[in-house]
Amino acid sequence: ASVFIANAAVMAWVMTIAHADHSFSVEEDYYAKALAWDATARQREASAALGWAAQGAIESAGPGGERRLVVHLSDASLQPLGGASVIVRAFHRAYPSGVQTLALAEGDPGEYACPMPEARTGVWCVTVDAVRGEDRFGADILVGAGTTTESGN
Repeated sequence: ASVFIANAAVMAWVMTIAHADHSFSVEEDYYAKALAWDATARQREASAALGWAAQGAIESAGPGGERRLVVHLSDASLQPLGGASVIVRAFHRAYPSGVQTLALAEGDPGEYACPMPEARTGVWCVTVDAVRGEDRFGADILVGAGTTTESGN
């Protein structure tokens, strides 16, 4: 009986440690995503066919100001792509359990931004989902505070 109690105590301790570690995460809805893999592949092909591109940066609003995430979208001729509805999922590479879903507002044509108060220094993984009319574009980009990184899809 004491072995069973000791085993249960160790397992409870391990579970507590695992849930307290923010650098660990389990992919949300992984089974549903696996079942939808064919649709995801078709969407990636459709995004590539559009020829659109996304660039991102995390900018500071000034001394003491909060940071903001800025995504620049361009079309196949590298012109700013305005008039899109843009939603992103972002997480710091070192803390994948802290996923933020953000709706970006368009400022200048092709520039979409929103406040990002929880923006730690370092590299962020950002999944961009942009819709304009019947066209839908998806891209995965890496964004660093004060740096710009490009990605097609």
